[in-house]
Amino acid sequence: MVSPVNDPNRKRLDLRDVERRVNLAFQALSVVLALGSICAGQTAVQANICELASRPRTFSKVEVQLIATVVTDFIEHTMVFDKGCPAIVANLWIPHELDNASEVRQLRAELRRSFDSNPRRGARVDTKMTGTFLVEGKRRYFRVKSIDSIQMAGTDW
Repeated sequence: MVSPVNDPNRKRLDLRDVERRVNLAFQALSVVLALGSICAGQTAVQANICELASRPRTFSKVEVQLIATVVTDFIEHTMVFDKGCPAIVANLWIPHELDNASEVRQLRAELRRSFDSNPRRGARVDTKMTGTFLVEGKRRYFRVKSIDSIQMAGTDW
């Protein structure tokens, strides 16, 4: 009789397979939680840029409430990032139909005020926004639906 430890037909434990299965389980759990919050009447899932970037397929085209820092050079680039993962950014997309909305005008005014107070640091404002996370190839976008709150970067909520 062959012991289970020495059984040549026994499969070896493959750590990559285990890691892949755990990641799939977490992705499935994220989808269940997102769908559960939508079914419970919440229209947006709360997340940060780190979570969005780590699971882009899970959050792609999902309405998200995002707390992030908006940075801009006032020329071409306006992005959102999180201090927890500063190397990861998403382009901020404010649709033209929101150009005259009071919260968008307020965001632009606060960014200008931030830049004027410290030009070397650049324009940075902490925001809480609702919108849709989109992924196109390696690029990430956050399409704004509404801006819920705005404050100077570095202050607590």
